[in-house]
Amino acid sequence: TVLKNDVTGLKADVTGLKADVTGLKADVTGLNDRQEKMESDIKALRVASRETHMKLEELSTSQKELKVKVDLTWQAVTELVTDSTRIDKLEDRVETIEKSVAL
Repeated sequence: TVLKNDVTGLKADVTGLKADVTGLKADVTGLNDRQEKMESDIKALRVASRETHMKLEELSTSQKELKVKVDLTWQAVTELVTDSTRIDKLEDRVETIEKSVAL
């Protein structure tokens, strides 16, 4: 009878351990699923990071191009101001010559 009780108890222990193993397998499966999700998220983040870097490079290039255009524009403005000053001086000289000739 004692042996039967021990065997019954051992069977119950084995059944409990089997249930624990099943539970652990489910936990491992859940962890594997989470790991796969995290790996997928990491890959997506890497792709997004590459895209962001490419866009930043494009913006940097555009910024450099804009700076060149702004510099050229200011150079043209400076030249126009200089030309305008020269024209004013020439107009003054022409006016002086016209006055001298009219006398």
